[in-house]
Amino acid sequence: MSEAQENEVNGPVNMDLNDIALAVRVIDIACERGGFKGQEMQVIGALRGRLAEVVTENAPETAEANEEAVEVEAESVEGAE
Repeated sequence: MSEAQENEVNGPVNMDLNDIALAVRVIDIACERGGFKGQEMQVIGALRGRLAEVVTENAPETAEANEEAVEVEAESVEGAE
């Protein structure tokens, strides 16, 4: 049974943004540990870039707003000192 046929039998594949972010981290760790050969790095790097772009483009806006709020709060605390 091919993978495509198996997916049809088991139903849809469920992946979310956290799964994609995890894949990016796995690639980073494997690179740090020398898990890929030099000639493989271009392909792996391109894949990592595409996955990271998906995560960045689809990250909840609240996370960005929270980061901005923390930066503003940190600046106001520094200015008060």
